[in-house]
Amino acid sequence: MDLSPHRNPVGSAYLVNWVVFVLTMTVAVEAYCYLLSDILRKLLDDPFRYFFAPISAIVLVTFAAVYPLLQRRRRALTRILILYGGFVAANAAYGVYLWSVAAHGTALLIVLALVAAHLYGIPLLALLVVIDLLLARLLFSKLGRRVLQ
Repeated sequence: MDLSPHRNPVGSAYLVNWVVFVLTMTVAVEAYCYLLSDILRKLLDDPFRYFFAPISAIVLVTFAAVYPLLQRRRRALTRILILYGGFVAANAAYGVYLWSVAAHGTALLIVLALVAAHLYGIPLLALLVVIDLLLARLLFSKLGRRVLQ
């Protein structure tokens, strides 16, 4: 039975890689959101409560859930599709959050969150794909196969 860290999902190397991935991707999202802060201040009276805090929590959970799916995927297209699925899921979750906290909110806030994310978030998604492809070479290079064939 091989209990090396890259084969054992609860090994210390797995945990370190997971933390590096989740924190790097979350910091990238937060930095991008900070760049949008001028737009957000015009749209929201409390950007921290309605945007920064929920987005931080949602992307932490999303990247924590996406990491195990990405860990064993080598093809770049598969990794991109998984990241896009996480992007859509995170923005749908943000729409649900808005629906739950907005006065007189409706389910259309989910659609609005998805549309706005695709309008303003595509550069962010491209940045996340690049970061993921770079991290894949660093974090998963010990698996014996060429990463991202």
